Amino acid sequence: MPTDMTLPRHRLLAWFTRGGADGRVHSALAAQPMAMLLGGVVLTTAPHLWRIDPLIACLAVLLTAWRGWITWRHKALPNHALVVLLACFATASVYLRGGTLLGRDAGVSVLVVFVAIKLLETRTLRDTGIVACLCFFLAITAFFYDQSPLAAAQALVATCTVLAAMIGLNSIVPSWRAALKRALALMAQALPVMLILFVLFPRLGGPLWSLPDSARAGMTGLSDSMSPGMISDLSQSDAIALRAQFDGPIPPRAARYWRGPILDQFDGQTWSRTRTFPFRPDMAVLRGRGELTRYEVTLEPNNQPWLFALDIPGQIPPEANYMQDYQLLARDRVVQRLRYRVSSYLDYEALWPGGKSARVRALSLPDGSNPRSVALATQWRADSATDAEYVQRAVRFMEQQRLVYTLSPPLALGPHTVDEFLFDSKEGFCEHFAAAFTVLMRAGGIPARVVTGYQGGEINSVDGYMEVRQSDAHAWTEIFLPDRGWLRMDPTAIAHPARIGDGMARALRRGDGLPLLMREQFSWLNRLREHWDALSNAWNQSILGYDQAHQRNLLERLGIGALDSVLRTVWITAGVALALAAASLLLIRERTADAPAQREWNRFCRRLARQGVVRRAAEGPRDFTERACAALPDHSALLAAIGAAFIELQYGPQLTDTPRQVTHLHRQISALPF
Repeated sequence: MPTDMTLPRHRLLAWFTRGGADGRVHSALAAQPMAMLLGGVVLTTAPHLWRIDPLIACLAVLLTAWRGWITWRHKALPNHALVVLLACFATASVYLRGGTLLGRDAGVSVLVVFVAIKLLETRTLRDTGIVACLCFFLAITAFFYDQSPLAAAQALVATCTVLAAMIGLNSIVPSWRAALKRALALMAQALPVMLILFVLFPRLGGPLWSLPDSARAGMTGLSDSMSPGMISDLSQSDAIALRAQFDGPIPPRAARYWRGPILDQFDGQTWSRTRTFPFRPDMAVLRGRGELTRYEVTLEPNNQPWLFALDIPGQIPPEANYMQDYQLLARDRVVQRLRYRVSSYLDYEALWPGGKSARVRALSLPDGSNPRSVALATQWRADSATDAEYVQRAVRFMEQQRLVYTLSPPLALGPHTVDEFLFDSKEGFCEHFAAAFTVLMRAGGIPARVVTGYQGGEINSVDGYMEVRQSDAHAWTEIFLPDRGWLRMDPTAIAHPARIGDGMARALRRGDGLPLLMREQFSWLNRLREHWDALSNAWNQSILGYDQAHQRNLLERLGIGALDSVLRTVWITAGVALALAAASLLLIRERTADAPAQREWNRFCRRLARQGVVRRAAEGPRDFTERACAALPDHSALLAAIGAAFIELQYGPQLTDTPRQVTHLHRQISALPF
């Protein structure tokens, strides 16, 4: 017997967990389509669970599981007051954990948890419609994070599942298989309209919406500074940085230097870039030898303005600025995939020194930094008659010093990073080699700067594109000699030629942890990756890359490229109308065609007609069967069974034919002796 103190608590718990203030259980929504709706919710929310705050993700999972348990065990839905409290708690949690309810992550978090909360008060078909609409919208938000073919396929599967659940909940079809088949048919009917709108609808000059800076924080790529360990960390990523398609012969591996940020300021620890000013390519300062190498680059978003090109650009895209340090910059940060055409000289003389201020920066070193390197450079300078002789001394030093090329260099370097690399640890990645060689050049009075970018790139055997990955990130040195201009000097290649000739994996020492797909024992994974990358590239080029220029080119090939906005609207309207008309004709044909049960009934009527029992025009199946039984009493039992089976199929609670029952009806009719 409960005490007086425990009774109110029990009553309060019962009030929160029952279906309402009057204790009614939730409406009896069909269990099978409701389970499909829950599956659609899981499919639409699953991609977001690892992107949003863990507390919000756990809350959404628990609430969805609770609704699944209610459906499975036919339990009562929680009280509306508890649902309101959960909604307030979820909103407050999103705000307290993220500091805002606006933006991509906060908005998606609210939507994910509110879908789960709405499930807990889903009692009627109207409620399920709201959940379905939220799921459709949530499926779209997945493209805020990922626009790959896999994300599109997942969104299609989730949409089809939710659509099938709504068909089942509205009792259009009896089974989940039939509901799924009907959902696929509806999506196929919508496909022509989607294609017409995709091809003809005017493309916007930029993205449909703009994402906040927080949404771009996860973009990987080279930054505008370099310190020990930064590029080696980036080289652990297998993500694609850019793709290139060449008009002619593919450059050899040794020439695949993709020029990026130029770093000319050094504080003893970190290299950084100075803002320079653009100028147009001029043959007086850039002399190319040989033919231009022409190609198209597809650059992945990196939230930076860098436009990468083979060293050194000779003709640039119109949307780029050509800086005085021969770097290409976009007018704005690259926050979406960008395609541009560029041409490069692989053999050149870059004679522009950059002015007096640039020369001063290219010679400056922090006072008192790296004294051992400076002392060594001072000795070389005294023993060298020319700049070229001094450079050769530095090259021989890098060759003979037995420096180790490794992905895991010591990060805890002191204030004299170059000294510790050259004379103590002797272990480093490309940023250590480039920084050390640049300091040696500057200490000897030769202008030098660090160039970061990518070195290498592999041809995808499936689609023929060259793929340059973040693991190809590299740093090298440029020095300026008055009679030869800026020269590329790669100290990593000097010490370890295999890095340029065979790639990073062959140059690293044994025991270094390579990315999984760079390991030789997983070559089969690399072949699978090539096929996936080719599919992704085709998706990017044809679907995501379908911009204003590509739409204009396609419409010109179709002969309608000169249409103004009014005529284009007419074309869109006419195309959509034709597609809808074709879908309507298919639906009408499907409606007017005899169902399997009706075809069997017509066969039954024809057999009876041959025995003189002809069905009258307004005679229903029950009356006709009774009259046939009276006319043919020897077969009355079988005739009555056939009539009852047809009536059950045609007018019973199930609105479509069950294949097993139709087969049984067919056998019964075939058993008639006439």
